Parts: sequence; structure tokens; C-alpha cells
Amino acid sequence: MLYVLIDANNFFIKNLFAYKSGMRKSEILFEKEEQIIEYSHVISNSLFSLLERFEGVVGFILCFDNKTWRKSYYSEYKAHREYDDAVNWDAYFRFVEDYCEKIQSIHDIKVSRIEGSEADDLLYLWSKKLNSAGNDCIIVSEDKDLLQLVSNTKTNNFTIIFNNNFKTPKIYKHPKTDLSESGIELTIFNVSEVFTNSRIKIKSILKEVDSVEDIEIEDFLLKKILIGDDGDNVPSVWNWENSKGKKKRITPSIADKIVKNFKTINEKPLYYLVNDFEFFKNALCDSIKFVASITADEDALKQNIERNCKLMCLHHKFFPTDLLVQFKEKFSSSVVGKLEKTEFLKGTKYFQDPRLKVGKNDRLDTFFSAFGD
Repeated sequence: MLYVLIDANNFFIKNLFAYKSGMRKSEILFEKEEQIIEYSHVISNSLFSLLERFEGVVGFILCFDNKTWRKSYYSEYKAHREYDDAVNWDAYFRFVEDYCEKIQSIHDIKVSRIEGSEADDLLYLWSKKLNSAGNDCIIVSEDKDLLQLVSNTKTNNFTIIFNNNFKTPKIYKHPKTDLSESGIELTIFNVSEVFTNSRIKIKSILKEVDSVEDIEIEDFLLKKILIGDDGDNVPSVWNWENSKGKKKRITPSIADKIVKNFKTINEKPLYYLVNDFEFFKNALCDSIKFVASITADEDALKQNIERNCKLMCLHHKFFPTDLLVQFKEKFSSSVVGKLEKTEFLKGTKYFQDPRLKVGKNDRLDTFFSAFGD
């Protein structure tokens, strides 16, 4: 079975700013009820378009941020993020809460939220849980941090990433994942199985993306650890001054050389990352010092490697135990959503007839009559 895992914060905010682009600059979004209703239909139309692509039985899971344990571990994490003051954020978050309650009360869609966890953590946990149960996953997100989650199991179940960017949509997958329909033969005995096959279900998405790209997870993750992430305010594992007093850090080009050296000495870097972390830190520390030709405090460098691993590696061995316990207690893999597009949220103020589209030139009275209560 195929499960669609939505990076819900990313999904909702992306649609929020698409809607906001059609407003006057002087307007504050979510100050008026009609704005909230209009935006709710922008979100619903986006979900409609996803539902249309996966006809039949498919699981839908919305994963939300709910604060983050990473801030208590590293206080500077995402410290530079600022909210756009053109949005009434209190009203926005109240809307999201109500919208999700309506979804869960009407449809078999799982809304996944645990205090202290980010959506990224939940997307990892769901994909691993569902893959191990023999299911396939497609994660809908534009967040490139999630590319480390592509996978292909021994039983050929997969997790792929669908970057649904308006201009350049892409699919990212594990190099061993075959998304073609080769080997799928239709007979009178397997009609049901064939039409629920994940590779049949994702045909429409494969046709609309600009490209399908393989992700070498070892290289991707090791480079993230070394370089850090400016967007999340995670620094490089080491900063120094050269002989001329110029400030230096681990750049992508330096990281490439370090990774190449590290992989030459260690054939299974990701194995050691999660199974022998002390060996991993020591070996990576040696590669950094050798390739970058730096004299570094080894204890400090290893502490920085550990910091970046904990902040950016999506793996349960780096998560707080209470997050894992809550996930195990709160969620199961028995999520099946058979959804009809025209019935989505019908009977609520968030329902919109799919033939009507919200745009900046629409008059409110042309579509208010289509709503329920």
C-alpha cells in the first residue's frame, strides 16, 4: 500500500504565501473571516490535487512541528527565524488547529503531532514504520533536509520525496529504487493488487515532474554534518583562520574532499554513525584535520561533530527517548484513507466545490453559496 506523508508546516505555509501574494501589501492576513475562508479553500484545493493523483485506497498523514527538542539541546538552533508581521499568526495557528480537527472528524487522515518534535522527526518515524510493515511512502515536501530519508528496503519497499515546487517539481529516490512498472502484469487474478500497486499510483506524478534524481545518502548526510546549515543556524563543524588571518570554514568543496577521504578509509560510514558513534567521530575528526590541514582541538572538534549529527541526522538513535515512546504509544500503522475529492470536508465552511477556484480576482459572493455551515 502507498502512504502519502505530508510535511504539513511546509505545505500550509507554502499555500499561505501563495494566497498572500494576491493581497494588497497594506493588508494583514487572517485579520478578516473572509480571508480565513478563502485561504482554507486554497489549502483544500491543494489537497484536492494530491487526492486526484492517488485514486483508490491510499493513506494520508499530515506531520506538523510542535516546538522542537533541538532548541533545548542547542539554544542557537533556528534562532534567526523571524515571523512575517503581515500575518496574524495567532489567528493562523487557531485556524490550522480547527481545520485539522475537521479533517480528522470526517476523514480517515492521520494528523501527526507530538510536543517537542518537528515534522521532520515524524516523517522519518512514519516512513521507517510503514516501510518495515511492507508499505511504500511518498513524502511531499520542498525541504531538502528530508532527502536523507529516501530508502529502498530488502523487500523493495521504498520511500521517495516529491518536491512539489510550482515551477520545478522533482522526485528524489534511493539509487536502488525502481519506479517503473516493469514486471507488473495484469491478470484476472490480480486486478485488485495491480491497481493498488504504488508504482501504478505514482504514474501521474512521474509524468509531471521535471526530473527524477538519485540521492547518495552517505555523501548527502556526511556533507550536511560537515558544512552545517545556515537556514537552521547550525554552524560548520570547524571554523579557523588561515595564515593570512582570513576566516575559513568547511565549504562544499572542502567537504567533498573530506568525504572522499573518509569513505576510502571507512567503507560503511553510516553503519558506524549509528552503531559505533565514538569510532565515527574519531575517524571523521582525523579526515577533517588531514584534508583541511588544520590544527584543531580534537575534543572540541568531536563535540561539534556530535552537535551537528544530533541536530541534522534524522535517525531514532539521535532522538530523545520520550519522543520515541510517545510516537509508539500514540500512533499505529493502521492508517487507510479512501477519499473522494468532491466529498473532502463537505458540510463544513472549509468545503469548496472543486469546480470553483479561489483567485485574487474572484468575488466572494460567487463562491460563498457553495459552502456548508
